[in-house]
Parts: sequence; C-alpha cells; structure tokens
Amino acid sequence: MTDALLQIENAVVRHGPVTAVDNVSIELRAGELVALIGPNGAGKSSLLNAIAGTIPLAKGGIRFSGRSVAGLRAWQRARLGIGLCPEGRRVFAGLSVRENLVAGTSGAAIALEPRIAEIFSLFPALAEHATRPAWQLSGGQQQMLAVGRALMRDPRLLLLDEPTLGLAPAVIEEVLAAARRAASGPRAVLLADQSAATASLKADRIYILRGGRIIASGAGGTLPDAALGQVLFAG
Repeated sequence: MTDALLQIENAVVRHGPVTAVDNVSIELRAGELVALIGPNGAGKSSLLNAIAGTIPLAKGGIRFSGRSVAGLRAWQRARLGIGLCPEGRRVFAGLSVRENLVAGTSGAAIALEPRIAEIFSLFPALAEHATRPAWQLSGGQQQMLAVGRALMRDPRLLLLDEPTLGLAPAVIEEVLAAARRAASGPRAVLLADQSAATASLKADRIYILRGGRIIASGAGGTLPDAALGQVLFAG
C-alpha cells in the first residue's frame, strides 16, 4: 500500500517480561476506517497506546504522514494529528457536554463553534443535552461524548479503543456509523474492538489480532468464518 497516513512496521510492545504486541505491521490511508479485532488481552490497547505515544515500542517503527514519530511524546504526536479515545468512557462527570468538548481542545488554538457543530452533527443526541452534566448521560451517550472530545482537535488519525464495549446494539450501530463518517477526507480511523460483528459493519479493512500477532486480515466483510471464529470463541 502506498501513500499511507500511518505505517506500523514490525512493532513490538512489552510490559515487563510479557510481549503484548509481537511483530505487528499495519497501514492506514486517509479516508479509511480500519478495524483491529481481537479478544481481551490480544494486544489491541497496547498497540493503540504505542501509536499515541503513551507507552514505548520495544522494537519496530511507527511513521505518521511519512514521518517517524520515534522519540516523540504523546502531546507532540497529538499536535501532529494523532488523537486517542481510550477505553472506558473517560468523561469529566461534573462538566457539561459542551464543557467536556471544550476540554478536548487542550488549550489548542481551535475555532470552537465549528468543531462543536461537527461533533453535534455526528452525535445529535449530544446536541440535545449540551448543557447537561456528563454524569446524567446514558452509557452510550457518554461513549459518544468521549469520541467527540477526541475529535475536538480535528485529528488526522483517530484511535478508538473499545468504543462499543457494553453498549446496546442500537447504540453500537450509532457509534460505528459516526466512526465511519469521521473517516473521511484527510482523516483515518483505527478502531479496536472485541466484537467480530464489527468486521461485517463499517470497516474498509480488518486485522484480527490474537496473542499479540496478526492472524488474519482482509477487506471488510470478506474474512472467512474460520478466522472470525478464532475471535468469537477465543478464551
């Protein structure tokens, strides 16, 4: 693949003696939604955090927009255009929806109103509750808010870690549809999820990760049942 926005080359991530990511190579182009599917403990979060710069690579390389990000801290990668929405709906419970979105700019010089308007267009439910404290939102709405906050700096690469975990099917569809819309123009989205159902929904391409390794990959909706079964029945 040429003209990749993100290139991960033979990445290895270790947590002490444990190898969480083992020789993984992935590429994303602008405009793509790519799903990283695997069971709990497969190494998905470790890989996303290594891309974002919150944990180091033991080996391998990461290039963003043709540039190596080795040695760059998380805040420097964020300035380059890498945004991470971590697992766990980490919203500021006492702040309103709008205040949470403003907090997502991290003080960057951003035209707030156009950015907030884009987030509200992706998640109309948030617009309806703009002044409501985050703790009063449903779990699905809090997840939408977490994704929206990660988009406030208008990243060129959005990393979504388990955005559908624990959500009702209708809310999952809404979150995935928003991720699909976000992956347009100059932006790409890398979505990590435990559910193999994601593979048949919105992704352009899918990588299946297990035991820290890529065991299968392919275009969205084309992976064989046997490959998906290794995720569905992983224990």
